[in-house]
Amino acid sequence: MTVRPVCLDAGDAAELGELLEFLGNWLVSEREILAVSLCRFVGSGDYGIEEFQADVLRLAGLLGCNEGEQAFAGDER
Repeated sequence: MTVRPVCLDAGDAAELGELLEFLGNWLVSEREILAVSLCRFVGSGDYGIEEFQADVLRLAGLLGCNEGEQAFAGDER
């Protein structure tokens, strides 16, 4: 699969980053409930809350949010 570069307006990138940070903070604050819900949604435990959180953190880092490090308040990792 070839991935073409995508150009985002700086404001749009910042807004996406804020949304990812919001999502990440929600994942931390409601971890137990969301882990069960994610497992039910995915249909198995193959893609757990840790992987989902890592994906959100990686995407936030790609947008320059918190330089890809500890993007979420209260994250104990």
